[in-house]
Amino acid sequence: MPSYKAGRMSEDIRRIVFAKMRELKDPRVGGGESLTVTRCEVSHDGSYCKVYISSIDGAQRAETAVKGLTSATGIFKREISNVLGLRKCPDLKFIADNSGESSMRIFDKLKTIKRELKIIENETWKSRMQITREIIDDAHGDMKRIIQRAGATKLTSGYYRTIDNFLMGLLGAALGGKDKYTIGGRDYATTCYDSKCVFSKTHKSGSKTYCNMYADAFSKDVLGKLSTVQQNVKDESGAELGIAPDTIIIPNDYALKKAVFEAIGSEKDPGSANNGFNYLFGQWNVIIHPALNFLIPASGAVPFILLDSKYNERNDGNVFQNRVSLEIESHEDKDTKNNVWDAYTRFSGGFVDFRHMIAGGVTGGETL
Repeated sequence: MPSYKAGRMSEDIRRIVFAKMRELKDPRVGGGESLTVTRCEVSHDGSYCKVYISSIDGAQRAETAVKGLTSATGIFKREISNVLGLRKCPDLKFIADNSGESSMRIFDKLKTIKRELKIIENETWKSRMQITREIIDDAHGDMKRIIQRAGATKLTSGYYRTIDNFLMGLLGAALGGKDKYTIGGRDYATTCYDSKCVFSKTHKSGSKTYCNMYADAFSKDVLGKLSTVQQNVKDESGAELGIAPDTIIIPNDYALKKAVFEAIGSEKDPGSANNGFNYLFGQWNVIIHPALNFLIPASGAVPFILLDSKYNERNDGNVFQNRVSLEIESHEDKDTKNNVWDAYTRFSGGFVDFRHMIAGGVTGGETL
């Protein structure tokens, strides 16, 4: 046997077989199109070599090619002996390998991840508050200490109020059919990874089209139906996502609040003849936010949202990005002697995924 080590010979045979199979006229091999030699394994005594063949077209294509390659074993052995100068070439055993199919599944997943990436830019928020020296001088005891801390307290509450209104404003703009939310002279996209507004009738997930905006007004029946629609959404590969909506988000509308709590607030079903069990009881958290009140129409259905909070958290559905946490510093102005408080933070918000939310009562939405 030549002085080739098994590892070196395996690689040489792999290279030779890969080049030679492209010259074959056998239709089962097809000139080696979509085929690759994933690896070769020469036995320790050099008597035989396993040649693994895979195809990006799947395992069946590889198995068909193996039959053609096996029938051309003599051609490959002569080529290997001539190129490597071997007196006796190892016997070749061609084996279909599904690693190409696995690689394609990984590649498809990477493409899915790439499609679902979205960049959300941060906004800088600054604020300043001053307390005059005279106010501090005239205060006494506990009041003086409260005033001295007032700057930090005021700025902190202002920050959280700003964040809250910003996020709800973004959500409200999406419910209103807008592709952006403008605040402070800057636009924030309401679109998600597929470049559609987070509430849309034509989202794509895999080969299927999904709608997550409906015109139906809130009722117990609509709540149940929308939950079912959301639970049936699948991922790019067709696998179940296990979505389970658990949160209802509504504006501060009396009639809608009444309808929501009548639907979910009692263990017994008031609409049933025998006062049976209410299957919606105990499943829901309710968020009522006045920042969404601009969505309340003069007449007709009031928009509402169902959200899976766990899926949202795991998959970055609604994103709040706190790039720089709130920083508050104080100093005394050299000229006025006033106490000056400066606040600084960077944050942003947006949507990456759409599958965690579904909306009802939306103008222009589909009907159940």
